[in-house]
Amino acid sequence: MNRFTDIESKPIQLPPVYGYLSHPLLPLEKALEPIASQINQLSRYKKIAINECHFPSEHGLTRDESAAVYLSCSTSLSIIKNFVGSNSTLFLIEAVNGKDISNYTNFPSESEVILCPGTRLRVVSDPLDQTPMCVVHL
Repeated sequence: MNRFTDIESKPIQLPPVYGYLSHPLLPLEKALEPIASQINQLSRYKKIAINECHFPSEHGLTRDESAAVYLSCSTSLSIIKNFVGSNSTLFLIEAVNGKDISNYTNFPSESEVILCPGTRLRVVSDPLDQTPMCVVHL
């Protein structure tokens, strides 16, 4: 099973992700290569992120690190509504350890967060249970 793209309708337990801290950071381009063919316009979004990200950073992030957090999630329902269509899948994630990265995005008012590497998620429900729209509650 591919952790990023395969969808299973029955609950399964994936093994935890270990060892990521011992690997060197990759340039954003290289990190996105395995999923580039599966996400429409990813190359375009990557270029926008690299050009528009918060760099230089007062926290010492590289341009690639700043661009990586530029591609993130929002906590604002009013913002999320602008990106969801009738044929979309929305992941509703309840997290206690998300980090606010609003100052690193092009739109600080979007209240964006990032989850730590290795964060484990569990599907709680699909509250709408209506096709083609799907909300996955994690």
